Amino acid sequence: MSFDWERRLKNLRKRRLVGDLQANVCCRADDVARILPHRAPILWVDGIDYVDVQSLRIRGYRKISIDDPVFQGHFPGMPVYPGTHLVEMIGQLSLCLYYFSRSRTVKIARDARPAAVRATKILGAHFLAPVPPDSKVIIEAHGIDDDGFFGRAEGQAVVDGTICCVAAGEVCFL
Repeated sequence: MSFDWERRLKNLRKRRLVGDLQANVCCRADDVARILPHRAPILWVDGIDYVDVQSLRIRGYRKISIDDPVFQGHFPGMPVYPGTHLVEMIGQLSLCLYYFSRSRTVKIARDARPAAVRATKILGAHFLAPVPPDSKVIIEAHGIDDDGFFGRAEGQAVVDGTICCVAAGEVCFL
């Protein structure tokens, strides 16, 4: 399947993928940890509040603390959360979406296990606005395809209604 990723990313800059749709799930960090292979300090999805398995859309969030050590060096006197971390957040939430779509449910089973996965490509990213300390980042993602081996998704990082980052990526399921 061929996509014009630059056009897709430009369109993602204009409107939210999920927006203010009413929450339909309540997954906390301990639930998310059962379906992601990441662990602290790299587990960057604090919770999920919306999943639509049919349209392959998901919304989660991450609270960015002023105490996050990244602000000591990025940038002193003008702290900004790194764009690469926002791309990783979008990727992690997208992996959560693949769990829900493959299991055809919006619940995380008690015995759920993370998929073995490796990032293969960042298909593109646009950094549109800075994310300051003490922000709640709303992460939204949309699954593009999953052929059982490769999966591609696109997503957004949003703070106070402003789209701060859009990105698309690909993973390989091992």
